Amino acid sequence: MRQSVLLLAVALSVGAPVSAVAQSASDELDIRHQPWPRREAFAGVTTSGARSGSWSANRFYVVHLGAWPNTTHYWVARRASGESFGPTAGQTDIAWADSRSCPALERVLLQLENLPAAWIDVPRLGREDERWSWTLDGVHHRLWTTARDARTGLAMSMILEGNVNTPVERWWTEALRRLEGCWTTAPPSES
Repeated sequence: MRQSVLLLAVALSVGAPVSAVAQSASDELDIRHQPWPRREAFAGVTTSGARSGSWSANRFYVVHLGAWPNTTHYWVARRASGESFGPTAGQTDIAWADSRSCPALERVLLQLENLPAAWIDVPRLGREDERWSWTLDGVHHRLWTTARDARTGLAMSMILEGNVNTPVERWWTEALRRLEGCWTTAPPSES
C-alpha cells in the first residue's frame, strides 16, 4: 500500500508540466479543426515535453491538382512549435514542408502507413505481455489520422498516443531527421 501511494504521488507531480504544456499550446494542439486554406488535414502528430516545456503541433495535407482522371497530388506538412515556459514562452514558430521541393516528405508519409500495429489490451484477459513499463518523463506523442478497416476497407479514425520508444515516437523522431532541411517559413503555393 505504501508503494502505491508513493507511485501515485510521483505520477501526479511529474504529470503536472504536461498539462501546463498542453494548456499553453491549446490553440495549436487541437489541429484537426484548423484548415489550411480550403483543406482539412488527414493526419497530425502533437508532442509535449514534460520537463522541457517544448511542444509541437504538426499536420499533413494532400493537395489534388487537375481534373480526374488526370489528377496529380502533392503533400504538405505544417509545423507549429514553441515553449510553454522560459524566455520564449508564448511564441509560436510556424514552418512548412512541401513534397514537390522535399521528396523526403512523401517517404515519411509512406512510413506512417507502415507503423507496427498495436493490440487492445484488456487487463488479465486474453493475451498478456508480462513486460511492464511506466514512463514518468519524456515527450508525449499523439498521432491522429484517417485509417482503413483491414477487412472491409471502410474509413475510420485512429488515435495513437505514447511516450518514448513507441512506434509513434520512433516514426516522428525519424521524420524530423529526414525533414530537417525541408522546413521553410513561407506557406507553399497551391498550384
